[in-house]
Amino acid sequence: MPTGDNPLGTTLGPIVAEVLNLGGTALFDDADDYAGYLAQPIKGTWGENLGTGDDTGNLRLENFRVRSDYFQNWRVRVDMYYVSGTDHLQTSATPTNFRAIEVHVEQVRSNGAIFPLASRKRVIAYVPPPTT
Repeated sequence: MPTGDNPLGTTLGPIVAEVLNLGGTALFDDADDYAGYLAQPIKGTWGENLGTGDDTGNLRLENFRVRSDYFQNWRVRVDMYYVSGTDHLQTSATPTNFRAIEVHVEQVRSNGAIFPLASRKRVIAYVPPPTT
């Protein structure tokens, strides 16, 4: 966690400098930056359409790229929230040392219907540094 970030902040999400980065999520430096993240079509780290980038912010050679419209109707959505310290299935209205992260990959149909393709949920813990 970067110096100065509050691990138990009441608002989860990226700071202004991270949001203003038009290059995607490359400046996201901790998990809560993805709270509320939504991308359609699905994007790579540098903001390029998935399947077109080379993982350094540049495009792959043309023969190795997927069609530019391949993931056009796909989206990724991230939900993040605090959960109870004693029951990780229970959402907490106040900050705790435990956060649930849910990542959803969905297809947006032509009629606007959302078709879920994959979802994963994990609970992560913040472990405070030792006090001396």
